[in-house]
Amino acid sequence: METKLELPYKKHLAFTGIDQFKLSSTHSFDKHYVELKSGQSSNPTECLESIRKIFAELQPQASNERESLFIADFEKQTLRLLNEDVATFLKGKVEPPATTSDELEKFTEQRFLQNQLPEQVVNEINSYISDIVKGFQLRAKNGKTKREDLSINTGPVVRAVKALLNREFERQGVLPMLRQYMGLEMCVTGLAIELSVPSANWWKVAYPVYERTPKTLYYHFDESIAHPKAIVYLNDVTEKNGATSCSPKFVRKSELTELQFLLGRSIGLVGRDGNPKLKAYYNHQYHQAMGCPEFRKDFSRLPDALKFSSHFGWDVIPDSDMEKFLLQDEHKIIGKAGTYIAFDGGLLPHRGGMIQEGHRVALQVVFGEKLPLYKKVINKLKQLL
Repeated sequence: METKLELPYKKHLAFTGIDQFKLSSTHSFDKHYVELKSGQSSNPTECLESIRKIFAELQPQASNERESLFIADFEKQTLRLLNEDVATFLKGKVEPPATTSDELEKFTEQRFLQNQLPEQVVNEINSYISDIVKGFQLRAKNGKTKREDLSINTGPVVRAVKALLNREFERQGVLPMLRQYMGLEMCVTGLAIELSVPSANWWKVAYPVYERTPKTLYYHFDESIAHPKAIVYLNDVTEKNGATSCSPKFVRKSELTELQFLLGRSIGLVGRDGNPKLKAYYNHQYHQAMGCPEFRKDFSRLPDALKFSSHFGWDVIPDSDMEKFLLQDEHKIIGKAGTYIAFDGGLLPHRGGMIQEGHRVALQVVFGEKLPLYKKVINKLKQLL
């Protein structure tokens, strides 16, 4: 049997030395989840009950109010995400193609593809966004380097670029491929224009406990499995100025269970905007939830069977087998302006935007189900109400 990579949390010095909660079993969650994912079942009841039983065992073991709130919010976020996963599994599927393309087979195996937009398209996009990028550059010069300071995802320019990308991704076969991959009509539903600069430090580890930080910083899975993504470079990108990279073999090589994968994607939302009282206990910094000592302590009390964070790159132990594997397996997307990677961020660990020199201008693209006009109107009314 192939040896699996051990997850870092059992031995990492930042997560050990704290008494763990006890758990009798995982209540067959993995079995029920796989049945839903594979189409063997269409009833999520057993999955939902497994989660409820797990958290029902944890809650009486809380030793203070913060731990109790942590467990309750963790359960809430996990059930929400599980319902989203189930909805993705059970969506109506489009008819499969008569023959499967090489691109679809490769994407299904590796969860990503790399390609290039035509130069004239890149020039058109850059002409749309030039004033926005100049504004970002001015902010960065004045010390405003948080990601929200150097990114925008609404407005007429964003809408114009989305329309252009939908046209190009259709022409290049990306949308037809995602249609078959997801079993739904797909299009660009979200887009952010982003500048990355070397003075930003959001990606640096917030809780150093070893002599050096891991070389896997910011490796992560996206929360949602319902929305493939793309990163489009609008200037030339090398290893030094924020190349996006991914690890295609990590999921198969690691000992990550279906339960840990679900919990790991929900843990980063615990104690944020949904629960003001719990949020007051923590001081979350960007995606680095573990940078908060109180949160890290509460997370560390979880049994090993429940312990994982989708933003695990910060938690990898230096010189461990996992660090060595991720660096060996890393596929770096390097290329001139117009280079892009389309990928399944919910199943492919990836990272990017960590600048050592120069800068990177990129589009963060989200794909979603293409809705008919009447559904768009209904959704807009719901938002207004």
